[in-house]
Amino acid sequence: MSLLCRPYAPLFVLPLLILAVWALNLQPRWDDVVSGHFYEAAKSVTDPLARWSLPKSDEALNWRLHKLPRHAFTAIGIAALLTWLASYRVPALLSRRRIAALLTLAIILVPSAVALLKEYSGHYCPNRLVRYGGLAPDDYATLPVIPAYASKADCYPAAHPAAGWALLILGVAATTRRGRVLGYAAGVACGAGLSLVQIARGEHFLSHCLATALIAWWFAWALTRAWDAKRPIAH
Repeated sequence: MSLLCRPYAPLFVLPLLILAVWALNLQPRWDDVVSGHFYEAAKSVTDPLARWSLPKSDEALNWRLHKLPRHAFTAIGIAALLTWLASYRVPALLSRRRIAALLTLAIILVPSAVALLKEYSGHYCPNRLVRYGGLAPDDYATLPVIPAYASKADCYPAAHPAAGWALLILGVAATTRRGRVLGYAAGVACGAGLSLVQIARGEHFLSHCLATALIAWWFAWALTRAWDAKRPIAH
């Protein structure tokens, strides 16, 4: 970890991140192995989405596993922002300013960056592919033109788990061993949990979620490094 604190760290951290995300962009074979555990091709239902372990077509399930977490992370972001702003008026919150500011920035920037990347990545979600009951050709990556009946390919990286992975900043920015352990545990638990839900719904492959985790980690590292370079650690 000491290498990440060196002045020349940005020279190798960002290129390595880009290389790792690009490698995941190659659609590794283990994506189908993982997703295959959550998809029942022989299930006798007319709606292909209902063949996934956590059917997207189940409205109640969709609310609990997709929409509710989104609202929860929005609330966390708002609470962090209010704490950051209030710390300039309330002395008791001064010690919370640094982590509140970093958490606010991470929750805003990580999902925004992922959303921008997915718009131009040209990858389909599992449930949109023919082999999983969708309309998009399995070999779409080799086709010069995507058929008009196929929806937009905008599933890489995974956007929904981004806010969960953004919590990795709690571990990166922590100044104590206990804080790092708890912070990383929170980030991994939330990010992995939301990723698993999306994989089980057929919304993302594992590689999509891992790419998001790497992007979130880089933002956590870069934001923390930039903040601490300008301000005392106590803030």
